Amino acid sequence: MTSSPRLRRWTALYTAVLIGIIVGTNTGHLPVSRWLHHIPWGDKLGHFLLMGGLAFLLNLSFGLRRWRPYQLDLLLGSLLVALAATAEEISQYWLANRRFDPWDLAADLAGILCFDLLARLYGSFREKSVVSGSPGSSSTSG
Repeated sequence: MTSSPRLRRWTALYTAVLIGIIVGTNTGHLPVSRWLHHIPWGDKLGHFLLMGGLAFLLNLSFGLRRWRPYQLDLLLGSLLVALAATAEEISQYWLANRRFDPWDLAADLAGILCFDLLARLYGSFREKSVVSGSPGSSSTSG
């Protein structure tokens, strides 16, 4: 599966916004994160969706590139997001206004896994539609 320049631009924009959210939260300059904690499971849902969304977009941008160590079938985008999310959560040990929360990391990883599966499903759907010729894709429709 190949990715389009448009998808890569959206992925870059999403990544930049996510980095802004992380930096703003880490420095205490993002008030949105404060009210999110008042919504039941709001913080965990945010972790799940933000990291999962990044994994989904990166996987598609990388054309569902895989790494297969020891009989595992890992998508490169998911692996990179999991490593970055883990490093970011652990780094909170050393930030004055943040604290390490293993449940945040669990929500990050659960989102990455779920959206990894969605990317795989989307990729297999796209491959099937390209091979079989999806309806309306032919230029000779009358």
